[in-house]
Amino acid sequence: MPPTSVDPGSLTTHQNYIRQSLLCMSGLLFGLFFVGGLALILVALQLNSTSREQTTFYVNKAIESRTLALESTASDYAFWGDAYNNMHAAVNVDWAFNRNNLGGAMYESFDYEGVFVINADNRNIYSVIDGELSSSDVMSNWLGQNVDSLLQQARVLAADEEVVSAVIELDGHPALIAAAAFTTGGDPYVETTGASVGIASG
Repeated sequence: MPPTSVDPGSLTTHQNYIRQSLLCMSGLLFGLFFVGGLALILVALQLNSTSREQTTFYVNKAIESRTLALESTASDYAFWGDAYNNMHAAVNVDWAFNRNNLGGAMYESFDYEGVFVINADNRNIYSVIDGELSSSDVMSNWLGQNVDSLLQQARVLAADEEVVSAVIELDGHPALIAAAAFTTGGDPYVETTGASVGIASG
């Protein structure tokens, strides 16, 4: 039998078809990889955004919870007849520190790094730092800033027995502070005198 002849034009057409098919497949695969990669990037961005939102939410919740606890404790100590008697007109260090009414327990139980009593002239007359009795006039240096406006707010709100709180920067970190003016706490046996303020930082 004579050999079958191959039409060169048919061979070229067949090669062109294969080449086009390969190009189409390559393009399709590239498109799939591109879409898949883009989808992964979008998912990662969405996860990062969700993670940031969740982190912000939990941080805000933690600050809110800590603020409420700080204000509640400051309220308990400031609006108390015994505290008013022993810390208001003059500081009774024995009652405050030695008997642990406003002493080391504030640090051990509530993690208060600083507890201060400020008199009507905005002078620091009692200080406890990290649970240890400190020289009186250290609050401004320890806080590294002026908090007179916070103290004034506390005095204004004393009639309603409300606590003022704020977030400040302390040693490069955020810190919560609260201020409340000593009151008799409604105790009819405690005589009212001038104004002083107790301030506690958490």
